[in-house]
Amino acid sequence: MQELDTLDLAIEESRTALALEPNLLEGHWARGYVLEITSNYEEAVSELDQAIAINPHIARLHMALGRNLINTGELDRSVFEFTKAYSLNPTDPTPNLFISRVYSMLGEWDKGIQYGSLALRDDPQDPNLYANLGTLYYRKGQYNQALTFLEVAVRGGTSEDGQVVEGIPLSYAVGVIELYSRYGLALARINRCSDAVNVANALLQNVADNPDGVYNAGEIIKICEQNLLTPPTATPEPTPTVVTGPTATPEP
Repeated sequence: MQELDTLDLAIEESRTALALEPNLLEGHWARGYVLEITSNYEEAVSELDQAIAINPHIARLHMALGRNLINTGELDRSVFEFTKAYSLNPTDPTPNLFISRVYSMLGEWDKGIQYGSLALRDDPQDPNLYANLGTLYYRKGQYNQALTFLEVAVRGGTSEDGQVVEGIPLSYAVGVIELYSRYGLALARINRCSDAVNVANALLQNVADNPDGVYNAGEIIKICEQNLLTPPTATPEPTPTVVTGPTATPEP
């Protein structure tokens, strides 16, 4: 109840700020944020457009606009805004991470992998960036390559330049359950079933109240049982589906 009261207060304060000063950048930014968290994405886009018109040189504003444009289905514009955000803050991996997710939504795995790799280059100690890249390879059907990154995301390891990466502990967070499920399924599909069954057991023991985690654990075990009956043969890589997607790139 307190959270709802706080949100209502934020909504009212954002309205008041704009009523007092319609050309205040912070007012449009705050109003855009409130509209975003209340899922009013089209209105949020309008407010953030106005904020950027006042000052186009703030990376976080372009990131906020890009996020909302994804939710309004304007994927070309979202890529443009994320690219602009990166040009303003080229040490932040987040814009390229979001671009990779846009291409993932479109099924353009190679472009997604390209931008996911750029994000990882900028922060090679972030396990979430390994999870993202591993997921893209997994969805492309390249399970061995996927495991290169999923294993680091789950178990930890070292980056190519020797930096330590801490693994993501298993928890009830939806994204974490999806990560462990994907990791276990990839292991099963290349017949590393000893490791795969360990992942399945971890899901059953640690997130037993999550139906998706339990279901995926069952699928991991089922694949491994099938592998015992029918030895796996080499599977050709799937032919990627060509999907026309965002191409807009702003000038730095």
